[in-house]
Amino acid sequence: MVKPALRPAAASLRGAGHRVVRDMGAAWRCATGVPARMRKAVTAALCRLLASGAGEGEAVVPCLTEHRLPEAALAGVPFEAVWEHRPAQRGRVFNKHAPEGVPAHRYYASYGATPPKEKKARTYMFSASGEACSTGIPALFAPVLDHLNARRGAGQPAYNQLVVNWYETAEEYTPMHFDCLDGMPPGADVTVVNLIDPSPEVREDRLPYVVRPRRGKATALPSTPVLRQLVFKKRRSPKTVKRIDCAHGSCVTFGGAALTEWRHGVPKAQAFAARRVSLSFRSYVEE
Repeated sequence: MVKPALRPAAASLRGAGHRVVRDMGAAWRCATGVPARMRKAVTAALCRLLASGAGEGEAVVPCLTEHRLPEAALAGVPFEAVWEHRPAQRGRVFNKHAPEGVPAHRYYASYGATPPKEKKARTYMFSASGEACSTGIPALFAPVLDHLNARRGAGQPAYNQLVVNWYETAEEYTPMHFDCLDGMPPGADVTVVNLIDPSPEVREDRLPYVVRPRRGKATALPSTPVLRQLVFKKRRSPKTVKRIDCAHGSCVTFGGAALTEWRHGVPKAQAFAARRVSLSFRSYVEE
């Protein structure tokens, strides 16, 4: 994983990097004075790197914009106050393969104008049951909701529904998916707001399994957390990927083709990650 500070430089090299990897593979196949076994191993590694898409430019997702929440709005949603809203139990996710629902991979709650689950819906993950949510959006989130609605352009429907996701351990995640668009008006979009623990405590029970102590061997705990990522993958083109760091106060708005042609999700963290809360705002037609 590329360190956050190096990602801009890495991105600028990707366009030329694809060609460099290809040329290096050709050079190694013809290299002289190098043991055949080493030449074969390096060539195979470069081919795998090339096949994985290394060196390709970062994907551009249509109908997606990013901005930062103003400090005034951000101060109105203290992280610990939001964390206290986390439900006691995980909700369930409904889809065509599990009409009765399966446990979600993180804690979440739904507020506002959440519509009831439709039988034809491919996925539905907005409430802890198949019924419509009747809980209004808590006043705690009003500063963020007011800011986002004030940014809406002419003709854009106001946000009236909120899904809050809580991520504590590195193994909590949201699978790649398409949103259920039933009940959303034409031209509607989604805005995700990221809230990150400002003073994360490095705890062993929040580490991913890949860095936990094994067989009694001591493992040094990381001193700083990494940022989780919101990942977009294009339909029928899984190697076309865009990754967005979920920094504190960052906002991602996406609609149109970004909703219908790109799956999105939040994968497991591969290193210690601070607690994260995401606020996903949507618009629904109220009957």
